[in-house]
Order: sequence, then structure tokens, then C-alpha cells
Amino acid sequence: MDVLLISPNKEMFPPAFPLGVSYIAQTLRDHGHTAHVLDLIGEDDEITAIKNSIRELKPEMIGFSIRNIDNCLCNVPKLYYRIYKDFIDAAKEESDAPVVLGGAGFSIFPGELLRYYDVTYGFIGEGEVSFLTFLDRMEKGENLSGIDGLAVNRDGRVEITRHRSDQDFASLPLPRREEKFLDFYRPDGHRWMNIQSKRGCDQKCIYCVYPYLEGCALRLRDPGSIGRELEYLAGELNVQQLSFVDGVFNAPSHHALAICDQFIQRGINISWDAAFSPHGAYLPPELVSKLKRAGCSTADFSGTDTASKSMLENMRKSYTQQDLLDSSRICKAEGLKVIHSLLLGGPGETIDTIKESLEFMEQVDPDTLWVNMGIRIYPNTIIEKVALQEGVIEPGDNLLTPRYYISSAVKDRDWRGLIESFSGKYPHWALTCLADNYSAWVSEIVKYADVLQGS
Repeated sequence: MDVLLISPNKEMFPPAFPLGVSYIAQTLRDHGHTAHVLDLIGEDDEITAIKNSIRELKPEMIGFSIRNIDNCLCNVPKLYYRIYKDFIDAAKEESDAPVVLGGAGFSIFPGELLRYYDVTYGFIGEGEVSFLTFLDRMEKGENLSGIDGLAVNRDGRVEITRHRSDQDFASLPLPRREEKFLDFYRPDGHRWMNIQSKRGCDQKCIYCVYPYLEGCALRLRDPGSIGRELEYLAGELNVQQLSFVDGVFNAPSHHALAICDQFIQRGINISWDAAFSPHGAYLPPELVSKLKRAGCSTADFSGTDTASKSMLENMRKSYTQQDLLDSSRICKAEGLKVIHSLLLGGPGETIDTIKESLEFMEQVDPDTLWVNMGIRIYPNTIIEKVALQEGVIEPGDNLLTPRYYISSAVKDRDWRGLIESFSGKYPHWALTCLADNYSAWVSEIVKYADVLQGS
């Protein structure tokens, strides 16, 4: 079957190459289907690009990967899913081919989005195997029932087959990137790319959808397979900067060590970053000492969320204040840049705990600190349960339109004044929570981006 896969994402803060689409496309090709990819990130006229691609390729199936619903910012919201409706409508106007939805964002709101876009089929969770099964059965005219993760919209009544999160990630083919789109991903003039070394997350952060989407068990790729992908990215595609998009790169630490060895043994000359846990068990000295040699430029502790002793427990973090301090110091000692972030306003947050976090971050002294206020409430998360218990949301509320949790002890207090009191001392901190428009938000987030991209 001839399939057109479309990535509608337009957000460049941060850039996000559609890696999931690449995995789907490669899986389809390896099983005899024809898969084309259209990445709208660099298109000025998205509607024309979609219609021209459909006219040229005449696909029998059109897939849209909905990665993000919105930007998760209560002060300067952007609702991406509404923008995508025009794109999906354009595809339906141009072609009678079935439209299928997938991606992380869709997987969180399958029923709501199938109805909103008036689309019949969608896939929840990892779609490589399920979508392949779907295409094969469609071609043969076979019954579609029982396909893992398949959501079907029957005149507004959505039927869902439970998705599995135990797919053998290591067995998937290496995803070939569409080179014609790569030059859109040059955040500082160097060609950038992402890579994934595992799926699943065993952390228990109260707001995160990773455990729902990918499961709690870590499914690791073979380090040798990652090494071959690194050679492809560096050699064939001339990638110069790389980001690992694992939930936590250094869990388990032995896997992270083996990946570092692949960089070193194969002579891969790429500057890279990853999301790290500051937990001492995940950052043994032998790993930290090898990161720089392997090309790692930045230890991105972007899931720190709080540095308050009580809030670390409330946010269900696995590490301590001492871990935050020690991990940052040993990474800096090895020549790595260090990034932390705070997600303020969680359950039990007070003005005092915010002050505690900010003052503790003075001791940590990161190269930049990204500070946000308010937790986006997603279905199937702990924060959704807390919000229901506290009456922040009601049963049956449609969370597709963003709702945020901010502790009642903070919401009506002068938390802005407290955070502003730190801005003069630390101009390199990205205080996006203070932005009152998108332009102001961008001027703050570039402080974070510049460190991440090595500026």
C-alpha cells in the first residue's frame, strides 16, 4: 500500500525531528509498503504542501502524527491541535484516501481528537507493529478488530482496543531520516538530530504520561545497534549535534556507559546532550568521567522540577537535595554544562517552598535554570487524580483544552515578585513563568536553548 505520513509540528522551541514517523515509515518499507514522509516544519504554506504532495503521490492512506497537543504553558498558551485541524481538513478535501491519526499527543486524547477532526481511525501508543497489521488487513479486506491500540470512531462513539507497551523496541529497523528535511533542523547552524536508545520510564513523576504511553519497564536497544545508527547519522547525514530523547538517558547507568563506549570506539565526533536523572545510583563516577570523552556537552537535568525537600516527595521524585548538588558538581568538574528546571505550583507548594527551591539552586549554580509555573493536567496521570480529589477539575471534564494545577497556597500569592527578585542576580536563568506574551517567552527560553546548543 502507498502511504503518506505527515508530521504537522511547527514548534521550534525546542526543535523535534519526527523520529516516530521515521520508525513507522521504515517499518512499512521493510514489509513491502511504500511510505512517503512530509514534514511541515519548514513549509510556509502548509495547506499547499499537503495538497501538492497528495496530488503527486496519490497515496492510498494518509497518516498524521500528532506529537503535541499544546505547549503546556498556562501563561502563554498555544493550542497546536487546533492548528492541525486545517491541515487534516485539507488532506480530506484533496483525497478520498482514509486518514489515520497517531503520535503521543493523539494517544493521550484518542476519542476527543477522532471526534474533533472527524476521522475514523487512530492508533494509541507505539504504532510500528499495529499500523503495519492494520495496513495488511485493509489490503486484504480482513476484519480490523483486536488490533492493539486501534481506536475507531463510529459516528462519534469511539471504540478502543487496549494498547500494549511491551513491543520489542530493539527489533525495530534503524529509522532512515528523510534527508530533504534535515536542513530545517539547524538550531545554531549545525545539523541537529535526535535518537532514542530506550522506551519506557520507571520514574513516578506525578504529571508524566510516559508510563501510560510506553510502560514502566525499560526496553533497551542493543548498544551496537545504537553505534551503527550513530555512524549513519555522522557519516551519511553529517549530523553535528544530537539529542537523546529517552525519558532518562542514564537509567540504567550500565546502558548509558555502553553507549558512551560506542561513541568512543567508533570515533563518532558529534556533540550531544540527554536528559539525566541526578540520582546518585544513575551517575556513578565511571559514567560521568566517560561522558565528556564520548562527546556529551550538556547534562540536562530538565526534569528536576523542584529543589524543596518536601516538594521532592510530593512530586514523587526519586532523588534528594544532596543528589541535585552532587550530580551537578561532578558533571561540572568533568567539563559538562549543567541545566536544571523547576516546575512550580505542585501539590503542597507554598511561597516558602518556592523560595527554598530558588535558594537551593543558587548553591547548585547551573549554567541555566528554566523556571515554569503550573502543571498541565493530562489523563492517566497522578496529578489528574489529585486535581479531581481537590476539585480543581470535575469528573468528565474535557482536558483537551488545557487545564493546570497550581497549589491553592500559591495561586493568589505574590509568587511572581519572589521569582523576579532572583532575575537581576541571575540573568542567565530562563524565567519563562514571568512572560506575559509569546515574544517575552521566547526571549527567556533562548537562554536555555543557547546552553543546550552550546552557544
